Amino acid sequence: MRAWPAIVVAWVTAALGGGLWAAPVDFAQVGADAGWLVHLDVDVLRNGSLIEKAFHRLMAERPHMEKQLDALSELLDLDLRRDVYGITAYGKRFAEHEGVLLVHARFKPEALKAKAHWLPEHQTVGHGRFEIHTWLDAKGKPDQRRVGAAFFRDDLIVFSPRIEDLKSALDVLRGVAPGLPKNSPLAGPVPEGAALVARAIRLSSAPVPFKSPLVTQSEAFSLVVGQSGDQVFAEARLQMKSPEAACLVKEIVEGICAMAVLQWSDDPSLAGLLRRFEVRQHQTTAIAAIRAPAEEVWREVDRVWTRLSPVEGPGPLTGPKP
Repeated sequence: MRAWPAIVVAWVTAALGGGLWAAPVDFAQVGADAGWLVHLDVDVLRNGSLIEKAFHRLMAERPHMEKQLDALSELLDLDLRRDVYGITAYGKRFAEHEGVLLVHARFKPEALKAKAHWLPEHQTVGHGRFEIHTWLDAKGKPDQRRVGAAFFRDDLIVFSPRIEDLKSALDVLRGVAPGLPKNSPLAGPVPEGAALVARAIRLSSAPVPFKSPLVTQSEAFSLVVGQSGDQVFAEARLQMKSPEAACLVKEIVEGICAMAVLQWSDDPSLAGLLRRFEVRQHQTTAIAAIRAPAEEVWREVDRVWTRLSPVEGPGPLTGPKP
């Protein structure tokens, strides 16, 4: 669905400005046949000091974004800065125009349903007790297609670019179709404070332009990023088909980390932060992780942002440019 990237970016960006509710990932809401998932706990994002500072800097440098968010908030009858608290996307395969998007927020259902009639070629179709709203995405273009959305509850909307996938997602949510089993690699433990959870399986069969050995030898991937107290953490895991392949991946990542430290060797504080990365191997899995104080991470992010940004803005939040 062409609208997905804009919708997700708008919701996530706006939601960083403040909020009350948390929506940790609920694997029971994800279909049992999912091959990938991405979850954002927006409340954790909002309450994390690192993300909060990044949001305010972004808004200061690009004031037009705030006006766009205000306009979208008015269109959706939803305060995007406070009312969105969780977003989950998942799908069976890595393919365009497939997948399901679950958005948890304080919606005004009747107002949104009324505005749905403005959408191109709007129609409704029933699925049990649910009313699915469909419309033409990319109308008039070669890849136009009928996409859809439905309220599962007043605080949960389901989107999909395939109506059959949307119906299946509603069945999972109401418990008549299975969710992810507890032993699925996608449903592994999630640490407290995780803001982003991204996982995928069956990587070796993913459609890619060229068959990289890194892909053909991969089985599963997991990325978790978040903040616990004053500590920011991130961990990436890549499960390979053999310990030998995992060892090679570990060595590649170690080389990348060493190159990064060398690149920034004239900046001791940034090089010191990069040295916090730990790379290790556990059987067939290569693991890269970092944990550092949020203030330290923000200081370096802010400095690199200023150094690389082509936009002339107010400079670092810690003070004006010298």
